[in-house]
Amino acid sequence: MNISKQTEARFEAIEYLIVWEGGVNASRLSRIFGVQSHVIVKAISDYRTMYPCNLAYDAKDPEKIFKASNEFKPMHIAYSWNDYVRFVVSLGSEHIEQLYGHGAITDILPPLSAPTPSAIRPILKAIRQKRALSILYRSRSNPKGMEREIIPTALSNEGIRWHCRAYCCYRNRFSDFNLNRISECVIGNKVELENEDIVWTTFVDIVVNAHPALDEDERSLVLNDYGHNDKFLLRVRGAQVDYTIQYYRLGRHPDTCSPKKHPLIVENVDELSTYLFKSNTQ
Repeated sequence: MNISKQTEARFEAIEYLIVWEGGVNASRLSRIFGVQSHVIVKAISDYRTMYPCNLAYDAKDPEKIFKASNEFKPMHIAYSWNDYVRFVVSLGSEHIEQLYGHGAITDILPPLSAPTPSAIRPILKAIRQKRALSILYRSRSNPKGMEREIIPTALSNEGIRWHCRAYCCYRNRFSDFNLNRISECVIGNKVELENEDIVWTTFVDIVVNAHPALDEDERSLVLNDYGHNDKFLLRVRGAQVDYTIQYYRLGRHPDTCSPKKHPLIVENVDELSTYLFKSNTQ
């Protein structure tokens, strides 16, 4: 059946929100498309008519949403986290800020792995509704997993993997949780965080330059590879400084790193020591 581009865009939005955010309602779609609610109500009705087995209304949810039915099968999108991120980013920062808060979804680098919808849905709901989240979290020190209570605040792509930025009630501090290590999520009570995540809300500049051991021609070549003629800045959140240095394989101290392995170095690494992981400050 042929449908208009406008209807296609609305059907895609319905499925993105169903798959990745756990549900959709007319209010949220109205904000996305900048139209009145009755227009979106018709779009949802048309979707249900075309795909009668896909949606189930959840009157008990405080947001009064349509969820995926047991027979749900997306007809306009793929189960792709990267596609969802591109969709959200295309809506502009206003949409993200209205739902989750400033900077809640930050995609700075392409991921090596992508999380699944079942892992994302409860986390986004906890961020959106400002709720605690009980999880089972696996780590190298505890590969079988340990129960944690966290308060999620943001999702971020650190180049190699996606993390959930959250306040950890066990360690009493903000930390990054690898999304692929999170399972058995249970939504908890509403909470109001008393502490501000200063490291997350603070932006800093990483000063990048060619390794001083390179000669002038090598220096010019290396900088040109990255589109620069001289040293340059990478502006990132404080919480993402170490991830960024690792991802771009930047040398930290020219005296202890080889120009062959690390042709680019961080000139102001000492100034950034507050934001580096403890194991990487030496």
